[in-house]
Amino acid sequence: MVNSRRHQMGVRMALGASPEQVVASAGKIVAIGIATGLAPTVALHPALRSMVFGVSPLYWMSLRARAE
Repeated sequence: MVNSRRHQMGVRMALGASPEQVVASAGKIVAIGIATGLAPTVALHPALRSMVFGVSPLYWMSLRARAE
């Protein structure tokens, strides 16, 4: 996935896009990915609480483990 994005960014810059435009489009993709992953986690927080013992389901390390 990263390799194809790198190629896509190179093509955009070769066609005349500024680095700011390329970074902005990548930032949008990252923001959408975070929102897509975080929204269900927050919505399912009560159910996750019963499955995770001793750690909050919204603890940053448990969120990171679910992302990988």
